[in-house]
Amino acid sequence: FHACTKHSDDREDILPQEDAPDCKLSVYSVFTEIFPQYSGSGKEGLLRLRFNKIGYELYEKGQSRRVPASKAKPGNPGYGFRLARWRNPLYHPEDIRICEMAFTSVGISPAKIEDIK
Repeated sequence: FHACTKHSDDREDILPQEDAPDCKLSVYSVFTEIFPQYSGSGKEGLLRLRFNKIGYELYEKGQSRRVPASKAKPGNPGYGFRLARWRNPLYHPEDIRICEMAFTSVGISPAKIEDIK
């Protein structure tokens, strides 16, 4: 969470808990792409439910029609992490520094960090 997201003061900012049917938008999807060895089931795996609980300890849980609701009818609000936004490591120096520091601290190679950005 720390490497890819940050707190926002804008009440309209919300990151999705679930993916849309046609594309991956959730914070969990980003996590599984960066750390496939820790996603899903198994002894080392971090399931989506546990991952989302961690997110709700950091950010408010909120509903919005702007985030997908995978098991709801179209137009119904989905859940997400309110007051959260994506870091932008391409254009914001502080986001670049935090992203690189967080990923380096868990052993991600410089080449992989560049791919992530």
